Amino acid sequence: MRGRVQSEVVPDLEVIRELRVEADTLEADYGPNAYSDYLRRHGRRPEVSIAASIGRLLGGRVLADDGSLQPPLSAADRAAIKQNKAEREAFRKRYERALGFKHAIVALAEMGDPQELLSDDLLDASAIAGKLDSAVSFLERFARHWHVRKRGAANENGYCDGSDQAGPPGQRHH
Repeated sequence: MRGRVQSEVVPDLEVIRELRVEADTLEADYGPNAYSDYLRRHGRRPEVSIAASIGRLLGGRVLADDGSLQPPLSAADRAAIKQNKAEREAFRKRYERALGFKHAIVALAEMGDPQELLSDDLLDASAIAGKLDSAVSFLERFARHWHVRKRGAANENGYCDGSDQAGPPGQRHH
């Protein structure tokens, strides 16, 4: 019985040390504030109601003694977080598609002679037949948009052959 009473009365020095380190880190990042002051003075996290008050005072959220972040998020906060998450996910998908496209362009540029691929019957003709025309059409549209973006609207018909001349191959003046 005596051991149990002592463990409840004697503060856990490791927890107090960790809270002081946390207070030091908070103050280094944000300056002294009500939350870091509470952690230092009391050697523990604030109860929920006090944590909520401190969080409102600081304009953010702080960790309470029960492990919750206080004050709770409002409906507007939850909606903003949901919107932000959706925007990040949409960006991630666009980025992955762009990266895949970039790798495909690099691979196509390094292919060499197309006859080599056709001569060995290594390709699944049915899979290619259904997609080839739309892929070529996409690449043509992409090239047009790329050149408009890169050179401006005046050179909309530029091609990617390394020259500064615009126009289809074979009609360039070298």
